[in-house]
Amino acid sequence: MGYKTLNPVCLFIYRRPGTVGRIMRAIREVQPKVLMLIADGPQPDNPTESAACSHARALAMHVDWPC
Repeated sequence: MGYKTLNPVCLFIYRRPGTVGRIMRAIREVQPKVLMLIADGPQPDNPTESAACSHARALAMHVDWPC
């Protein structure tokens, strides 16, 4: 696999699953020992954001290395 880092990584996400997927692939390459995820929720007056936020969170939670 790629280069491993001891530095913690913090990822702020919202509702862009495509972007989160690309970022998670890059993060997976360095396999940080500590990964902090901060996610904002959907706006209550916009029901279409709920699915996008949930999908982005699911992608961010897919960690397949010791973390």
